[in-house]
Amino acid sequence: MSIMNSLPLLTLPLIALVSACTSTPYSRVLAPPINGVLFINSEPKPGINLYLSLDSKDISCNKHVKKTISDEQGQFYFASIKEQMSYTPVMTYYLNEWVICADIYGSKQMIYSDNYYGQERMTESFNLTCDSHGKLSKQITCRNDIARKD
Repeated sequence: MSIMNSLPLLTLPLIALVSACTSTPYSRVLAPPINGVLFINSEPKPGINLYLSLDSKDISCNKHVKKTISDEQGQFYFASIKEQMSYTPVMTYYLNEWVICADIYGSKQMIYSDNYYGQERMTESFNLTCDSHGKLSKQITCRNDIARKD
């Protein structure tokens, strides 16, 4: 039997394998769970609106997808954001980016941004500590207290 004659026989198992792999529902994490605490001049800051955007260029979070408010201890939380797909894509590695802004001093300012390139399942929480650089600074920045493994 020549290769040309056996080609249809070889493609059928390949098509079955590909369709089995790509027809499973798929959940992709666009942003991980994010826990944080917001300080201004090293004092917890309650009642601050915080925003999460999935657009790395959205430094004012005008296109935010989630909003939260810091509590009495300055703590805030964003649940993970997932995208549900009806199939498993062939390529499962994505670049996911996000920006966090805070409404401080009368305007929204970016306080943290991050990204990761990886597969769909990012389950580790981000733990952020956010503070101003000094008593006279109006710039707030955050640091991730847990080193990522990706």
